[in-house]
Amino acid sequence: MNKKNNKSNRWYKKKENWVIGIGVLIAIFGIAVPFLLLHFKKWDLSKSTFDSLAPIGDFLGGSTVGLLSFASTILVIAAIIMQKEELRLQREELEKTRQEHHLTNDTMKRQQFETTFFNMINLHQSILREIKIDNDSGRVAIRNLHPVLKELYLDKVYKDFKDEIINIIINNQDKEEFNTVLKEIYFDLELNYFLEVARNNIPPMFDEDMNFDDSEYDKYVSKVLMGENRTWESEKERLNTSFVNTYKDNRSKSLELLQGFNFIKNRLPDAHIYNFRLNFNHEPLLRLKKQAYQALYSDYEPEIGHYYRNLYRLVKLIQSQVFDSESEEVNERERGVYRGILRAQLSSYELLMLYYNVNYSNKGEKFKELLKETNFFDDHLVEEDFIWANDKDELDYFEKSK
Repeated sequence: MNKKNNKSNRWYKKKENWVIGIGVLIAIFGIAVPFLLLHFKKWDLSKSTFDSLAPIGDFLGGSTVGLLSFASTILVIAAIIMQKEELRLQREELEKTRQEHHLTNDTMKRQQFETTFFNMINLHQSILREIKIDNDSGRVAIRNLHPVLKELYLDKVYKDFKDEIINIIINNQDKEEFNTVLKEIYFDLELNYFLEVARNNIPPMFDEDMNFDDSEYDKYVSKVLMGENRTWESEKERLNTSFVNTYKDNRSKSLELLQGFNFIKNRLPDAHIYNFRLNFNHEPLLRLKKQAYQALYSDYEPEIGHYYRNLYRLVKLIQSQVFDSESEEVNERERGVYRGILRAQLSSYELLMLYYNVNYSNKGEKFKELLKETNFFDDHLVEEDFIWANDKDELDYFEKSK
């Protein structure tokens, strides 16, 4: 009973059924009019009766034809409505088919992607295990590149940058400025030697807990710097004469002096020395960091080159994958998931050395572009392990803009 009521309700809700009903009623009425008139007038169907109905017949014929035409028009409208509804249902069916095809296609693409992705993850682990540097392998070998990079910076890059500054000082055409800088450096070198001799001559002291006590030496240094040490003051007069006779205006001799000077530990107020400390220690220049990493990569490319190339291919696979052909937001969200899976395979030092590779290696430039605004390194680098004080400045490039 309920099913019959439901069918009846659905029939009444369709507007085309109402239109058809109205059209049929009008058609029936148009056909029935002549017969109803004959019935109610009680006319017979003789020839004389029809001859007398000529004017009325014309009227009835015109009315009947008009009603039938109107009914046919209504039925045509009903047919159009039904056709429109049928087309709508076809479109809905096509849309469902398209969505199913889209879903099936995306599912197949994801399956193919995941197969390739996890195979490459396994390949990456295999490549990592095969890395051998000196007596170390795998993650330990990658980690040990960190102190090697630091040593290259403090040795090779330091010497090259120091030579740059020395050339600037030596080629300074202002003689007064040149001699002033040289004299400060000469006196500083001699002061360090003087204090080193003094330290060796002052006997070691220990406090009650047998901890080394350096207070006597500190007092001695303080007096020297304040000009209260007669020995040093007398030595300064001798050194002044020695400087004039040996180094003043003598650029070739001064070169030897400058090469023995420590530009990092010194605190002389000279602008050249200050700029060296600033650009090498406090805010290292990008070109110096690149020089250090390029030297490292050049030395160890046979061991680590394929490791970084495979990582690059893994990230490129993720970034080029289309997970949803209609939503870039969905694509980026899914890519983030797989980037996270890849990142989870890397140790802290692997991640840090990758950070140095993409930022400071010429061959890592394309890799860096792939990781732009992906938050790949976000909160996963240990800043205490940074070799350079301003390494964190490079992180802005990888952060996603809000």
